Formats: sequence, C-alpha cells, structure tokens
Amino acid sequence: MFVRFRDAGRRLQVSLVETHRADGKVRHEHISSLGSIVMPMSVAGRIAFWRSLHERLVRLSNRLGGDNHGKVLGAVHERIPMVTLDEQRALQLENAKLDAEHWSRIRNLHAGTAEDHKRLATTVASTIVNLEDGAEQAAGHAKAAQERVERIERGENVDGGLQDPQTREDMEAYLIKSGWTGEHIRHLYNLAELGMDDVMRLLPVIMKRKDQVERAVVRNAVKLKRLIAEVEAEGLEAEDCSGTDLSEVA
Repeated sequence: MFVRFRDAGRRLQVSLVETHRADGKVRHEHISSLGSIVMPMSVAGRIAFWRSLHERLVRLSNRLGGDNHGKVLGAVHERIPMVTLDEQRALQLENAKLDAEHWSRIRNLHAGTAEDHKRLATTVASTIVNLEDGAEQAAGHAKAAQERVERIERGENVDGGLQDPQTREDMEAYLIKSGWTGEHIRHLYNLAELGMDDVMRLLPVIMKRKDQVERAVVRNAVKLKRLIAEVEAEGLEAEDCSGTDLSEVA
C-alpha cells in the first residue's frame, strides 16, 4: 500500500493505492482519495488538508493497520508538510491584523456615511427653517395686502399702491440683496413648487445620487493616482500631473 501524488493543474491530488498480484502481474488498486491541495501550498491550505486527511484515515481504519497508518502519514508529510506551531501562530497573527484593518475600514465607512447623513439632515433642517421663516413673513405681507384690498373695496382711502405691480424680478432682486444667489433662488422656487412632503419623499433618491457621484469621484481619483504612479515608475516626465490636487481633478 502506498500514497500516490498526481499534479492536476493548480492542485496536487493525493490518493491511497494498494498493490497486489493477479494473473502473475502487479496490479494497482485505488483504495481512496486522500484529498487535494492548491499549489503553491499555503499554511491555511495545509491546515485544511491535514484536518481532512485525518478524518479520511479514520474512515479507512478498517483497511489500514498501525504500520500502514504511520507510513501513510510519513509519505504525505514528505510532500505536504504538517503545519508547525510557529506557522499556526504566524498565520493567526497575520489574519488578526487583516481582520483589524478590515473592520477598521468598515467602521470608518459607516462613520463617514453617518456624518454625510447628518450633514444632509442639517441642510434639510436649515432649508425647512428658512422656508418656514419665509412663509411666515410672506403670510404677513399677504395678510396686509388682503386688508388693503378689502379697505379699497369698501371705498376707504389708503396710502400707496400707485406704482407698477411688483414682479417676480422685483422679488428676486430683493432676495439677491439679502444674500441669496440665483441658484439658491431657483432651488427655492423648485422646493416651493414641490412642497415639503414631496421633498422628504425624494430624500432617498437624493442620497442615492449623492452616493453615485461620490463613487465616481473616488474612481476617477484612484485612476489618476495610479496613472501618476505608473508615469513616475517609468521614469518619464510627469510635469503635467506632478503635485496634482486630486480634489481639483475630481
């Protein structure tokens, strides 16, 4: 009985074979597969292989005597060494470091996303406050104007109101003097046309679009960084991109 090793692409297959004579010829009988391992071998791969090997040999105990069992282990060990205690600890340390790095990145991702949502919530809350303040002021002006309408309709004398009617442009000019930009004013008109209920329903879509833009910006920044590294690695002139601020390119 002996152990056969066979290369099969990227894996090394191990099997148990028994020899016997039949009709005056030596015959090889396949007894059982002892598993396989990815090549080149890693510590983790060897650990998994040997764990499985011991389980397989237990099931073959009725075919293997004590001597054969030891010979099988020795033959396999020559090609696929058993993992030492130092190798196990080194693998544990490496995996622990990778786990710490992985979960730190996940933590930073969640924390960053939470901060983004907080900023968005602050912006929405500020917009709501501004709109409510504006609505309150406009309500006061509307009430005063309606009172003037009623007084005039009753035939009472009122002061003012002899200039041309106030236009949308007049209102925009007033807002610009108050520090608003044209973009802010257009956004205000859009919000007013939608109403806050519709704005709140659109919030998930706004966040999705924001995430898509963020991912696109990051992808472009990574591509540029890699390009700069490749140019510098080739020893070529990189005057056009050396010292480039990624935030400007994004």
